[in-house]
Amino acid sequence: MRPVRFLPISLLLALGACQTTGFRSGTVPLDDRTFMGLWRTYSHCRVSEDAEETRNDARRLNQAVRAMTRREESFNTLPEALRALIEESPSRFAVDPGAMAAACALHAAQAAQTAGRYEDALELLRSVSALSEKSGYAYYAAEAERGLARAARALSAKAGGFQGGAEAPLRQATVHP
Repeated sequence: MRPVRFLPISLLLALGACQTTGFRSGTVPLDDRTFMGLWRTYSHCRVSEDAEETRNDARRLNQAVRAMTRREESFNTLPEALRALIEESPSRFAVDPGAMAAACALHAAQAAQTAGRYEDALELLRSVSALSEKSGYAYYAAEAERGLARAARALSAKAGGFQGGAEAPLRQATVHP
């Protein structure tokens, strides 16, 4: 009989632990989930011209967005009775972290292309282009599609003996969120 009495207490302790610790992923530093942490990463991405730094910023923003999405999905899978016991995150964003991640990825693609890292640029552009299925991201997906088209033309021109390099066509794709 004693184990049955401890079951409700154990359940309450487990729920309390979820409430205090939240759904945290070990891959995203806690600071990146706060608005200021995301904003610092985004701002750094927008001003940096270093291909590696901007790529890392884009990766960090994408990880934070995925962690937020997983948290929302995890919350929605809980039974209604348990959802009522768990408080929602008190933070609200004035901007869309997904849009910040997309804008950073476009800028990172430009920086990678300028540095001659064409494969990195294409990977970043493709990741943003995949957002075309989500509403609210059409602008970023369209910019990525234009960047991919310019990259294809630049790479084919370079392969055909064009001496101007592939830098100029993608550099023209300035992104303003």
